[in-house]
Amino acid sequence: MGDIDQARPRRRAMLVGIGLAGVFGLFAIASMKGQVARSHPSIAQGGIGATDRGGPPLAGGVQVTLAKAQSMTGLTALLPETSLASTSSISAVWARSSEPDMLVMYRSGVQAEVRPWTLTTQTPDEHWKAIMSDGLPGSIVTVSAQDMYVMPPGGQGGTGSVNFVTAGGTWVTVYGDGTFSASQLQDMATSASAQVTQVG
Repeated sequence: MGDIDQARPRRRAMLVGIGLAGVFGLFAIASMKGQVARSHPSIAQGGIGATDRGGPPLAGGVQVTLAKAQSMTGLTALLPETSLASTSSISAVWARSSEPDMLVMYRSGVQAEVRPWTLTTQTPDEHWKAIMSDGLPGSIVTVSAQDMYVMPPGGQGGTGSVNFVTAGGTWVTVYGDGTFSASQLQDMATSASAQVTQVG
C-alpha cells in the first residue's frame, strides 16, 4: 500500500500510481498523487527512461515472455489489441511475482501494466475521485459498464494514462509516451477491458 503513496508520474504520469504509481503493495508511494499518474510505483521512476539509468522498467521485475509473466503473477494479461498496441507489437514484457505485477511494452511507446487492486480502504472510483480532488487532472468515464479514470497527457497528467479495475479485482493501466491523445489511450484501455468477457 505504501507504494501508492510513493509513486511519481512517469514524468507525471507516474504521479499517482495508486497504486497507480506504486500502488499498493507495489511501491511505497509518498502521496496519493504519486499513485495515479504513472501510477505505478513498481515502475521505476522516470518511466521507460529508467532503463537508461541501468534499472528495469518494473522495479524488482525480470524480463520474460508474456506466458511466463502470467504464470509468475497468476494474473490474466488483459491487454489492448489495437493498431498502436497489440500482441504482435509487444517489444518487451517484465514481471514480478513477489508483489504480482506485469508491465508490457509496445513498439509504439505505449505500456500496459496489470496487477491486483489491493487498496481496501477505497473503491477504484473513490480513489480516482480523491486524487482528482487533490488536484490531479482527469475524468471518470464509463464504457460498456466499465469505469475508467482518464488522465490526459501534459502538465500534471504527465505522458497520459487510463486506469480501470475489473469486477474481479484486476487493475490495468495503459500509459502513453506523451504523443498519444487521451482519446487514443482510452481506445486502447477499452480494447483491454473487452478482453475480460473473452477470457471470462
